[in-house]
Amino acid sequence: MKPIFPESHTINSMNIAITGNVGSGKSGVAAILAGIMQIEAIDTDAICRDLLLQSQPGWIKVRQCWPQFFLDEVLDRTLLREAVFSDPAIRQGLEDILHPLVRDIVLKCIQEAKKKKHSLLVEVPLLFEVGWSGDFDHVIAVYTDRDICIDRTVLRDNVPRKQAESILGLQMSAEEKADYADSVINNSGIWAATVFQAAHLGCRLQEVGLD
Repeated sequence: MKPIFPESHTINSMNIAITGNVGSGKSGVAAILAGIMQIEAIDTDAICRDLLLQSQPGWIKVRQCWPQFFLDEVLDRTLLREAVFSDPAIRQGLEDILHPLVRDIVLKCIQEAKKKKHSLLVEVPLLFEVGWSGDFDHVIAVYTDRDICIDRTVLRDNVPRKQAESILGLQMSAEEKADYADSVINNSGIWAATVFQAAHLGCRLQEVGLD
C-alpha cells in the first residue's frame, strides 16, 4: 500500500494520548488517526488484559490479594469485573496494582519511540483521572453524548443499563475531558463525520507538528 504521505515529508516526533469515556468510540478514532498519521498505536486496556494473563505480574498480584477470583490457575474475569463495579475497595486495589505496571510499560514505549524519532499514539481511557496527561505532548479527547455512550456499552458488552451507567459514573464527564484536552473529536453523530474530524486532525498534526 502506498503511504498517505511521501517519505520526504518531515514529521515532528510526538507522543499523543487519546482518551474518552466508555462507549465513546475512542478505539475506532485511534485506529483512524494512527492510519492517517502512519504511526504506532498502543491501547492501555490491552496492556491491562495482558498483565492479567497467567503468570504475568498483574495476575500474580491479583491472585495474592483475591484468590477467590480464581479457579485453580484461571482468573474469572467476569467475576472480577462485577466485583470491581460493586466494591470500591476492590476497584481501588486493582487500580493500585495495574496502573503503575501499565504506566511503566507506556513510559518505556514513549522513550523507545523518542529514541527512534517516531511518533506514538496511546489510548488511555482514564488519562485525566489517573493524572498521566503530563506524560504526553498532545491530548485528544473523544466526546460522545452520555446516553449514546450508555447505549453503546450495553450493546457491546451485553451488560444491564444500570451497570453501564455505573461504569460511566466512575469516570470524569465527557465535558470535563474535552475542556482539559488539546483537541476534541465529537463522535456523537454519524461515523463519517467522526472520520472526517479524525482525518483533518491527523493531517494537521503531521503538517504543523507540535511547536
